[in-house]
Amino acid sequence: MRAAVVALVGALLLAPAAAQAAGGAATAPTRTARFGKQKFGYRSIGSGRPVVFVMGLSGTIDGWPPSFLDKIAASGHRVLIFDNEGVGRSTLRPGALTIRRMGQDTARFINALRLRRPDVVGWSMGGMIAQSLAVEYPKRLRRLVLMATAPGDGKATLPDAAALTALSSGDAAALLPDLFPPDQIEARDRYIADLLMRFDLKPIAPPAIAIQIRRVRDFEAIAQWKMWIATRLARKQTAPARATSRQSCCSARQVRTLNMSFRCCCGRFYQTGC
Repeated sequence: MRAAVVALVGALLLAPAAAQAAGGAATAPTRTARFGKQKFGYRSIGSGRPVVFVMGLSGTIDGWPPSFLDKIAASGHRVLIFDNEGVGRSTLRPGALTIRRMGQDTARFINALRLRRPDVVGWSMGGMIAQSLAVEYPKRLRRLVLMATAPGDGKATLPDAAALTALSSGDAAALLPDLFPPDQIEARDRYIADLLMRFDLKPIAPPAIAIQIRRVRDFEAIAQWKMWIATRLARKQTAPARATSRQSCCSARQVRTLNMSFRCCCGRFYQTGC
């Protein structure tokens, strides 16, 4: 399996970069935003209502497939991806790194770019960060989209030892079997080809750079976040639901995990004009 992945990556690296000429997420420059002494590495494509994507454990902004981001931008959105604290061009602040603090980082990033109530999409650990942002700064975002994540209720299934080793290895190929089952080889190959639209990609933060991994891999930070969010929810009353037309979102289900009235939309969220 691993040999096949490496061979595919090598072949694709030698292929012409057709997407490079097409523009969009594959060629968007990496910029730096500042909030006080803190710096964030980010990319921005498209225009319209902003959508901020929050990456998961050990991932960098190169982990988002360019074609996926381009489709969202093409539907009339400004798409923003950024590196979490301590990864890539995003600097690390003093003190313990926690989910709550990375939620605060996301709020700082939104402030640094003067975004007005963006939609926020969180994947895996990024979904935990996005939930923390929503609880602590509910007026900083409009809608919350959670993908492959946990609600912070203590009932989530944590990664096994092999998956944690792959996450902390800095080797993207080692992580692919955890993302794509054996019957999804075609989807895996499309994903690899999509990522390789960028020739400078580093989808997994190297261990020497990703202090995030060393601080979070034992899930102490996640446990602290769960205790904090439980305390917050115990003090909060359910916010009144905001009236929303069913045409403005492909699903009218509400996320009650946070005792707040965010909308949970399906995969067609950004194809319906939300």
